Amino acid sequence: MATQDDVDLQYLWILPKYLELTPEAKYRASGNLHCSSDSDFDLVRLNALSDTTKIYRCGCVYVKSEDLNTEESERLRFCKENSIRSSCMPIAQFKFYKHGHRTLREHGVDIRGGLAALLRLDQQAYKEKTGFPTSALIIMDPEKASKVINLGVKLDSPVPTHPKSLEEAATMYGRIVALVGDDKTIKEVEKDISETKNEHKLWALKREKFRL
Repeated sequence: MATQDDVDLQYLWILPKYLELTPEAKYRASGNLHCSSDSDFDLVRLNALSDTTKIYRCGCVYVKSEDLNTEESERLRFCKENSIRSSCMPIAQFKFYKHGHRTLREHGVDIRGGLAALLRLDQQAYKEKTGFPTSALIIMDPEKASKVINLGVKLDSPVPTHPKSLEEAATMYGRIVALVGDDKTIKEVEKDISETKNEHKLWALKREKFRL
C-alpha cells in the first residue's frame, strides 16, 4: 500500500490522460486567431499544443524581428545539447516549443524535464496519433492553471480512503476511470519502467503506474 513518503505529491493530481483546455479557454482560443502581440497568443498556443495531429504548428508564435538572432542562437544550443540535427528543428518549430513551454509555466504548469521533454512527448504523440500526454506535467499553481487547463481531480492522500457512501464511491470511481482510461495495463507500464533509463521519463511512467 502506498504511503505519503513513497509517492510524489504531484501524482495525486489525476489529470486527463491528454492535455485539455477548459471549455471557456478553448472557446476563447478559437476566437483569437488574429493577434497583435505575443501575450494574445497564450490560449491559441496552448490549444495548438493540445492538437498533436500537426507536427508543424508555427503560426502561433509572435517574435519581434530584433529577437530572431537570439532565438537562432538558442535553437542551435538546444539542438547541440540534446543531440538533435539542427536541420531537423527549423527555427519556427523551435519557437513554437520554446514559447509553448513558457506559456505553460506562465499559467501555473511546468513539465518534468523541461523543453526537451516537451519536444519528446509531443513528437511521440504525433507518431502514435494520441493527444499530448499529461504524465510529465507538474502543477505549480493550481488556481492559475485551472482557469485554462482541465486539472481533473486531486486525491487527498496516496493512501486509499473509504468513501462515506456508495453513491460517493461510484461518483469518484467514475470520474477517475474516465480520466485514467484503460488502454494500458500495470504489467505494460512496469515493463516500460524496467527498460527506461531517462530519469524524467521514469518519473512519468511511475506516475502512470500510480494512476492505475
